[in-house]
Amino acid sequence: MTAEEVLARAREAALRSVWLWTEPVRQRRYRRWLVGPVTWEVVSNAERRGGNVVVVLDDATGTVQRKAFLPR
Repeated sequence: MTAEEVLARAREAALRSVWLWTEPVRQRRYRRWLVGPVTWEVVSNAERRGGNVVVVLDDATGTVQRKAFLPR
């Protein structure tokens, strides 16, 4: 997946859950172990504490693995 696709899917998942999506957004691509699935973690309102949306996407399928709203 490209970074733009990841951002669009994460934003869509947050809006579907009726969570506030605030800029700036931090996204990172990572692999938990040396071998294994690659995932993306997207965090909205990345420079502030509270009001954050965290979405974790699978790189191969683009499906949402986890999502959470962190009010504070």
